[in-house]
Amino acid sequence: MTLAHNEGGTLFSLLLGALRVLLSRWTSQSDFVIGTVASNRSRAGTDRMIGCFVNFLPLRGTVQPGDSLRDVFNRERQAVMDAFAHQGCPFIRIAESVAPARAADDNPLYNVALLLQNFAEPECGGPTFSAEFVPVGTDTALLDLRFLASPHGDGLHLDCEFKTELFDRTTVEQLLRGFADLLQMVANDPAVPVVEVQMPPGLIQQARARALASAGRPWR
Repeated sequence: MTLAHNEGGTLFSLLLGALRVLLSRWTSQSDFVIGTVASNRSRAGTDRMIGCFVNFLPLRGTVQPGDSLRDVFNRERQAVMDAFAHQGCPFIRIAESVAPARAADDNPLYNVALLLQNFAEPECGGPTFSAEFVPVGTDTALLDLRFLASPHGDGLHLDCEFKTELFDRTTVEQLLRGFADLLQMVANDPAVPVVEVQMPPGLIQQARARALASAGRPWR
């Protein structure tokens, strides 16, 4: 968090940059979209209104071999600022303007998302009753991967919802480990080149296997 403030950004933009580097190193893709959700309550008076105002925001970014972690973070900071400056633009309008070919049950612009859940737990009670916040889990993943970050007194908690027909738990656990390691790395030395970022061994093996398969050579 200190690094984000020192660089003129936010915790979310720092998380987004780390996640983008991780996914880029894992998939060998340099240009892709990660989605998030905006509260969309920027207009006066909406902060206390009952109802669902959330809007989906696609955040496109790049990772280049010559980048340092700071370079990626700075680009993500600007991308986040630009996206949230237009958070009221309906997601369906964005999707229609791009008009990508897609399956009926897929998100039209992204299948990986990042959510920062840093809202305070609501307190509710009265003379004759008390209530507490109870998280509600879901049995169905809405996206291929949806990473969740939530600050707590003992640090930042990371979790991930995933489609079990696409990923196994071991892979997701390694993604979360790589995500946490990258955050620690960028906090210690943001000047580290992206090409020197190390990933968990399982993800490295998958990346190598994917590269060999795409080159048309058998994996050994």
